Amino acid sequence: MTRLDHAHPPAAADGFRARLRRSAARHPFFAVWTLCAVALIAYSAWALAYASRWQPDGALDARVFRIGAAEPLITVRDRTLNPVALAAAANLDRASSFVVEWRGLLVADETGTHRLRAQVDDDVAVWVNDVPVIEAQGVS
Repeated sequence: MTRLDHAHPPAAADGFRARLRRSAARHPFFAVWTLCAVALIAYSAWALAYASRWQPDGALDARVFRIGAAEPLITVRDRTLNPVALAAAANLDRASSFVVEWRGLLVADETGTHRLRAQVDDDVAVWVNDVPVIEAQGVS
């Protein structure tokens, strides 16, 4: 009569573990390669998570300020680039003096030369990569 002993793993598992131990003993860099593989998997997961945060979603970070204020009235993700709507969201009327600052990643659908325009009733300044590309004062 055959007795089943569930306290010990099956022979196939013992064989695998034994082969793994022998492999590690024969190849001194086995542990190093294993650690490298684990590190690569962890780094890949981190890189994917980091990249997904910076994928453009078509929106920019918009902050609305009163003139001369250091703290914004509101900070929102904005796809409209409409300063009047943002001022209204900050409980300002159109006659109020305010500043809207947009920051983020602009992604063009096509390669080539692109034109940036601004239609405002006062001053305007646009920087791309910390380089001023539009600056006008007293625009009407």
